[in-house]
Amino acid sequence: MFAKNIDGLGVGVILSNPKVVSVQLGEFNQSLELKSKGSGECNIKVYLESSPHIFDIFHVKVSSVVKPSSPVFLHVGGQVDF
Repeated sequence: MFAKNIDGLGVGVILSNPKVVSVQLGEFNQSLELKSKGSGECNIKVYLESSPHIFDIFHVKVSSVVKPSSPVFLHVGGQVDF
């Protein structure tokens, strides 16, 4: 869990494999939004820019990515196969 209300502090993010995930910091730097880009593994380092020795590291594994070729519309109780 990230610290609360740290708006104004510079937070940096380093990805070991940017072909696997992309990262965006949420409002007030309280959360991370991860989007898968491809299969593989990635280490994510989140650190304070003013004190880079204060950091945390996450390991993320993306086993598969499903991308429908066109928009998929479903009704409640509907079914779709990929």
